[in-house]
Parts: sequence; structure tokens; C-alpha cells
Amino acid sequence: MIVDNVFNEAVPSRYRASLLSMISFVESALIGTGYPVLGALMGGLGSSVGRAAYAAVPLPACLLWLPVLYRGARVTTEIEKSAHQKAS
Repeated sequence: MIVDNVFNEAVPSRYRASLLSMISFVESALIGTGYPVLGALMGGLGSSVGRAAYAAVPLPACLLWLPVLYRGARVTTEIEKSAHQKAS
């Protein structure tokens, strides 16, 4: 969801559909491989521990996102870029 919003703001419309299609494909592939991994974890570690290990997977991504939130990094849109160039 976050990636989609960033692309909607930052990528020109002529490239946006292709990039979002590729991102959707990668997301689908990750989800498709995630279920067998969850099954293997639950089979090998037991139901509760396997689900806990699988649930911990997004934690590194959240931790990597914290510096971005802290710095307040922001993506500028094409409209903002052109407005800034006209003002200069």
C-alpha cells in the first residue's frame, strides 16, 4: 500500500501502470511463496511457534522504515517539482 502511494505521487503516468503491474506481480509471488513457508514452519516448529516466527517476518521491514519516518523524508511529486522550478 505504501509503495503504491509513493509511486502514484512520484512516477509519471506513462510509466506508472507498468511499474505498478510489476510490483503487484512481485507481491503476489511473495504471498504465494509465503504460504508454503508458513506450512513448513508450522510442520517443523509446531503450530504456535511456526505462526509466531512467520508473524515476525514483517518486523525487520518496520524497523527499517523507522528512520524514514523519523527524518520526515518525503517524495516530491512532478507538480511540486515543476512549481519549484518555475519559482526559481
